Amino acid sequence: ADRWFNTERYLGLSHIAGAVVVWVMSTVQNTPSPVEGEFGSGFWLFLSLSILYSLIYSPTIALTNSLAFHHMPDRDRDFGRVRLWGTLGWIAVGIGVGQLLYHVFTPGGEATEAQQAAAQAEGMVNAFRISAGLGLIMGLYCFTLPRTPPQAGAQKFAFTETLAEVRSTPLVTLFLIAVPVSIIHQFYFIYTGPFLRGYQNKTGELTDAINSIFGVG
Repeated sequence: ADRWFNTERYLGLSHIAGAVVVWVMSTVQNTPSPVEGEFGSGFWLFLSLSILYSLIYSPTIALTNSLAFHHMPDRDRDFGRVRLWGTLGWIAVGIGVGQLLYHVFTPGGEATEAQQAAAQAEGMVNAFRISAGLGLIMGLYCFTLPRTPPQAGAQKFAFTETLAEVRSTPLVTLFLIAVPVSIIHQFYFIYTGPFLRGYQNKTGELTDAINSIFGVG
């Protein structure tokens, strides 16, 4: 994409388009199927929107790095310090949104299972809306980034150039390592929370100690 458009403009349009998709995702309603084992009415629409958002968002990761490399006087010296703020921002937003949902959309007292489920659903809807709002702000901010004009590559299409590079041994090794690690990460992100909550019911003090050390990341 950065061979045809200014990088900062493409980033801005991508984040704004992603914000629209995420907002639409927050409006999707799912009616459970009367047939056991079948997906509800809103599942396929939500899945399609999720895939669409992934296609819009994924290129922005590499383009953000290329924009930073383009304007840094010393890439080896400066990139680590700049990239650090991305990690800190990710942690801050995760904690902030998590605390907001906990304090605003967590029923207190002796709430029934139905009340808890309704509150969790409302919290998820608002989490998507918050994400859409932040995506819109990010998109508008991208238009203020330094001008980064298109740059021609060695070949006409980046896809063919990428395929040529992928055949090199270092990248093949990286892919063979990164793909299994990325699969493991998904299980970690999904099951770590329930595991610690279950463990908390048995040994609260030990889990509190674990959270105090590793909970930041």
